[in-house]
Amino acid sequence: TQAQVTADPQAVSLLSSSGVSIQTVPNTVTVPSNGYYSALPNQSINGIKGLSTVSFAGPSNNFSLSMIGTSGTLIDNSGLYGKISLNNVQRLAFSDGSQLALDLQPNQNSFNALIAAGTIFGAASAQKNFAYFVSMFDQGNSVSNVSQQIANSGLIESTLGISTANTYSNDKMWVDYVYQNVVGTNPGFASEQYYVNFLTTGNLSKYDLLNIAINFANDPNGYVAAHANLVGLQHQGLPFMPAPVHA
Repeated sequence: TQAQVTADPQAVSLLSSSGVSIQTVPNTVTVPSNGYYSALPNQSINGIKGLSTVSFAGPSNNFSLSMIGTSGTLIDNSGLYGKISLNNVQRLAFSDGSQLALDLQPNQNSFNALIAAGTIFGAASAQKNFAYFVSMFDQGNSVSNVSQQIANSGLIESTLGISTANTYSNDKMWVDYVYQNVVGTNPGFASEQYYVNFLTTGNLSKYDLLNIAINFANDPNGYVAAHANLVGLQHQGLPFMPAPVHA
């Protein structure tokens, strides 16, 4: 039936290659806010807002993506889906379980997650730890909420192998680590003492400083963005395997 054909992109491809003329699918579709849509061949797919996900019945390595801003073209190198035009779509999902994040413009979820991952684990490890953070932002958490969760979890202390106690030694290591992740160098003595003093006196908490650090790093031309390859990812998407929130 027509419904069966349009629901099966492989059937569409096989029938078309056999010279059968068929009415397949609308050329242009709009994914509802926070919607999930199964793509069909050669469509133009538009998102509205929120988290729009488009799925494909093929593994991610079958596809090539080119993005400019929030618009892009996805080519299926196997020929099954042909060329898909995308506009304001946040995620692509594939049959191998992987996803491709497209929402990497400033203040979008994946951008915020990449910057947060770079602040916590270092820019070189931002992509590897991306899934951990994007799951938080996808659940509606703000930068402030994520900062609070990370500070409460003791994740940085665990990474450094120190306790969560506010001792001078612990606070110094914590400040040096976050500062270097965000700026790319160790803090000078005066800067180091300035931030350590906030922690040891209790005038600011680790949550406060972490929130400041992530917001400072939240610059598309800054150190974290540059060393996490933001520009390249904005053009090609960020591949990841979805993960639950741990913090």
